[in-house]
Amino acid sequence: MEVFPLGTVNVVLPERDDHYTWNKVTACIHNLLSGQRWVENYGEVTIQNGSKCCCKLVFSRSRYWSSKRHEVSGTVYNDEGQPVRHLFGNWTEVLYCGDGDNKECIWKADGLPEYADSYYGFTEYAIELNELTDTLAEKLPICDTRFRPDQRLLEEGKLDEAQAEKLRIEQLQRDAKAEREKQGMEWIPNFFKSEITDGNEIWTYKGNYWSQQERRFSEATIPKLW
Repeated sequence: MEVFPLGTVNVVLPERDDHYTWNKVTACIHNLLSGQRWVENYGEVTIQNGSKCCCKLVFSRSRYWSSKRHEVSGTVYNDEGQPVRHLFGNWTEVLYCGDGDNKECIWKADGLPEYADSYYGFTEYAIELNELTDTLAEKLPICDTRFRPDQRLLEEGKLDEAQAEKLRIEQLQRDAKAEREKQGMEWIPNFFKSEITDGNEIWTYKGNYWSQQERRFSEATIPKLW
């Protein structure tokens, strides 16, 4: 099964006056119905920092006759379009900058935690994304996915219950959308807004999350999601 992400990712670093944009590559899940499942990414990514510099990366697709997987290579260009750095490695383990023996490791993946098998082979970071403490629960809006019951049941290994809850939630949200359309109501997101830039739809942050959090999201319109 292939997944083709749409849109562009934007990251702004105001202190450095940097605005990075990049696209996402195709993700493919192999052996979806039988055998050992595994995921690979392939395609080209262009990371642009305004007119300052850019990096073009190629995520290589695996071949049936080769044991190599997850390879990535690319080049960093300066504001004049001249190549200044070469990158290579693989996106699951390590990334180098340089050529041949003259290389420097600029990123290395952490190993999986000892209990990864009990959490679907997730990394420490992925496992912690669903962590919900009492302190966090007091500060988060109810729309935060850490409150999503089917996701919690899945983490706890209750697969049948998680599936049933997932179907209930999806139907609940479909019904809510149909009711809004029936009444001619336009849904306005709380924390993001849509803008058209160069003919493309871009979702940008409104800058109001933290101020809303201070007021316990009392001013946010949050429908029943779960």
